Amino acid sequence: MFVACFRSLPNPSSFRAQTSSHKHVNNTTTTFPTSTTGAFGLDPQCGPGCTGSSSCTQGRRGSSSPSSAREATYQPYPFSTSWNLSNRFVYLGIPQAVFDWRPNRPGPKMSVFLLTTVTLTGAYVYDRRECKRIQQEYIDKVKWMSEETMASEQNARKLKVYGARVPDDGELERSTKWFKRYMRVSTVPMICVVGGGFILTSPCSLALGDLAPPQPILLASGTDYIIKTGTNPGGLGRTLLAEIRARRITEASKDPSIASAKASTSHVATTNSAQANVELVLSAKEEQERLHEKEGGIILLGRSALKEYLWALKKGYNETIDLRKEARLEGLGLGSNERRKDGRWEREEELMVRELEEEDAKNPLGGPFDDVKTPEGLESVNDSEAQSPPSPTLGSLSYTPYSAIGITHNPSNQTKPSLEPSADETPLLLPPPTTIPEQPPLLFVPFSYAFGIQKWPSKLYHFFNHRSDVRQGGEYALAAIWAQTRPFHAPPTSPQPEALLNDEIVAAIRRGELHESVIEDAKALTGSPDLDFLAETDETALHFRRSYRKLPGAHEFAKRTYYKDDLPPKLKTAREISSGERAFTKAEQKYPPKRESELRKERLDKELRWRRELEGWAVVRSGSGVAWDEEKWGVGQGVETPFKVFELLGEGAKRELSRKAQEWDEQKRRKEEAREEWFRMNPTTEGKDDR
Repeated sequence: MFVACFRSLPNPSSFRAQTSSHKHVNNTTTTFPTSTTGAFGLDPQCGPGCTGSSSCTQGRRGSSSPSSAREATYQPYPFSTSWNLSNRFVYLGIPQAVFDWRPNRPGPKMSVFLLTTVTLTGAYVYDRRECKRIQQEYIDKVKWMSEETMASEQNARKLKVYGARVPDDGELERSTKWFKRYMRVSTVPMICVVGGGFILTSPCSLALGDLAPPQPILLASGTDYIIKTGTNPGGLGRTLLAEIRARRITEASKDPSIASAKASTSHVATTNSAQANVELVLSAKEEQERLHEKEGGIILLGRSALKEYLWALKKGYNETIDLRKEARLEGLGLGSNERRKDGRWEREEELMVRELEEEDAKNPLGGPFDDVKTPEGLESVNDSEAQSPPSPTLGSLSYTPYSAIGITHNPSNQTKPSLEPSADETPLLLPPPTTIPEQPPLLFVPFSYAFGIQKWPSKLYHFFNHRSDVRQGGEYALAAIWAQTRPFHAPPTSPQPEALLNDEIVAAIRRGELHESVIEDAKALTGSPDLDFLAETDETALHFRRSYRKLPGAHEFAKRTYYKDDLPPKLKTAREISSGERAFTKAEQKYPPKRESELRKERLDKELRWRRELEGWAVVRSGSGVAWDEEKWGVGQGVETPFKVFELLGEGAKRELSRKAQEWDEQKRRKEEAREEWFRMNPTTEGKDDR
């Protein structure tokens, strides 16, 4: 029916001979007659009332001369002459402008814009496609490992991934995100162009027609992993240090001599007896986990992770542990058991309280919460009444959260259980071991993230060159999966003092004594390729932000401002309200000031945060050196160390890996063919139950 209607339309060519040619000049239409007969067979010199006869003179304007006919203005045509009537698609609603459009050649500016846009888009799409292809190549090489059968008592290999936070960086887990993107997960983030802007979306596959992301590289090989990241510089080292201390205490509790010594003290023997029973039950499992841990490995992401890892090992296995002190801490519910989620943080807070009390006691002026003492020799003889505490007033007898009921409370006079052994107790010390246990193999991943405008060109280039990171991550993932190790290269000779980390300097910076220290370039290196890992890039002052280079000075200014300007007025207000000297003001009734206990907690949190940041700064800064125990770990060419290093795969190992993958695919194909052949030879009878 549509074809019939389309064919029933009048032929536009029949009107072409009757129409006149138009010429548009300055938005005015001038009509030039093409024949003596006008449109629809009318005389072109007649007006609207023309009858079409040869003698018709109705509607004529002026004389009948040819010049008058050319100057006449006629009635417009009853149809639009802007349409090309030879094109039948105009009757379907398609504008004629669509067919008449002829694009012009772009100008110079538009040409530059199009060239730049097409080039950058092509480079981005090509890079992301190559990333997917390269990752799929590495997945195909190790996928057969996850399909191998294992015994019921066997477990998959587990790798530990240690990542340190980049100093003064807003991204907390930048190193572990690099690991997840290029070593574990084989997807890259897609950036879609919407309305001229860039929107970062979730990772997805870039293959057309395949929206499912490929399988991760490590998981494709059947390898498990666990990630530990420091939330601030030095956080990874403190976490590992707490684990080492807890492991040493657990192993010492199994020693018969130490167990009998602990049993001789009643309050130590009864401390956490249920936990001791749990430790006894889980001892066999822990031994199995320790052996399984040695079969795995440790992946260190960057030089900061290497520094914190070695610092934790050296400090954890070189310190002497007082078991009675640890037992008292555990009795207070502050044990360092790694199974407790918050036990380590509570323990650190308690030890920080003791440390602050010792520092306040050594200070001649006392601590910020101590009353100013009268110098010796200036006391009055008859000042017993003045020295006696004032009688409680009516305001102090009324209950407020700032004081107890009817009691004038002075928190500075509180007594806490001492952690030091009494005179009748012999100290129970756990000496450091002569050698550290054998550690899992290490894998040094060259992750580095620098700041500064000088790094912007390289970062812009890296945005279009993610395939280099994908290939690098795949190579290191293969090294961890293949587990081919080599000995750790110790320093060939005794390093210079500037090349090794000094624990005394770290402790002094942590206490805030060396607040004039700044980050400088490394003055000396150890000479070991493993200990000097990424030293050419990370051991420079330009690797860190300018604000982070003078962190001790900034902390000293913050501490001085807090102790001189911020804390004293708050403490004075809290004590005045607590003692009943004055009542709340209107502003204080609306916003109650902090109590003295809250001010003590605030000071504890600030000191804990300041000392953690300064300790991490002293460990990871450039020029601080790397921790190395020359006596226990060795120095010299070919010396045996407790460490091993994963080695990158060579061409021979890659060919062997590809050959095993092909053999596995061939074996799998033969099994599938044998299975199909068996089903063909043993068809299932229809209507009969399979038994």
